[in-house]
Amino acid sequence: MHFAVVKKSIIPVGDISEIIPDEEADTAVLEEPEHLTWFHHGKRWKTKFRLVIGIIHTNYLEYVKREKNGRLLAFLLKYLNSWVVSIYCHKVIRLSAATQDYPRSIICNVHGVNPKFLEVGKKIFEQQQSRNKAFTKGAYYIGKMVWSKGYGELLIRDHQKELAGLEIDLYGNGEDSDQVKEAANKLK
Repeated sequence: MHFAVVKKSIIPVGDISEIIPDEEADTAVLEEPEHLTWFHHGKRWKTKFRLVIGIIHTNYLEYVKREKNGRLLAFLLKYLNSWVVSIYCHKVIRLSAATQDYPRSIICNVHGVNPKFLEVGKKIFEQQQSRNKAFTKGAYYIGKMVWSKGYGELLIRDHQKELAGLEIDLYGNGEDSDQVKEAANKLK
């Protein structure tokens, strides 16, 4: 793996499937198959394995839209992603409807989130719908501090009046840490 500074992402180098003997290559689960296969130059996963399941975690189209010429890049990336995923995966599971849509994909919670956390989310949603205060102890956001992870939206610049009193604690670091902290402090 190689960290590509420009893409702020890990890019695979080499072909990991070479170390798996053909007689043992039954099923492969590719986490973020679009990401893993942008630069894949080894044997086709669907040729090597009897079944390849791709798990889609991230909506890369939204990241790309934030860059210069983002709309055009997102348009092209949508087709590149669909193309490589269809070449390399038999089945596609999207963890959320917020991810890019893929032909023949399903949306399913296979990421191991404890159902108790999902129940908390449902309860908060119901409280918001009934206009009750949903976050009584504030909110926590843990993640790499780069603008492309949604910190602009997280800081809720356009909704300051509606959410007065909501405290959000940000944990993490990254290339944009100083800027994110400065923006958060300005918004109090």
